Amino acid sequence: MGYRGPNQRLANLSYYTKRKTKDERFKQIDISFATPINQRISTVGRFGYDLENSRTVQGLIGVGFESCCWRAQIAVRRYLLEPTARNAHNSNEYNTAVSFQIELKGLGQSAGMSRFSGDVPGLRH
Repeated sequence: MGYRGPNQRLANLSYYTKRKTKDERFKQIDISFATPINQRISTVGRFGYDLENSRTVQGLIGVGFESCCWRAQIAVRRYLLEPTARNAHNSNEYNTAVSFQIELKGLGQSAGMSRFSGDVPGLRH
């Protein structure tokens, strides 16, 4: 389920289920958003949660700044290395990454929070 509002605001809520074996199912909820704070600053986020094993599968929070000539984006991402592992207690290894991007306008073709367009469904780049 998704919402797209004015000024490139969007929010998504998803529920996934997939059969792993005859007796097991993979069940996950996913929440994501993107919203401008003002004309220059925007935010993006995503949170995925495994309902079967009661654990976070992924998380992302980012902020972007845009001026007339350049754009900068920074984000922190944390994700489970093996989200489909059967035993949740032995497979809670996460990777955490910080990413930073600077773009000079006129030299690239992207727009908005482009670095995160694959992470937030519906985010236009």
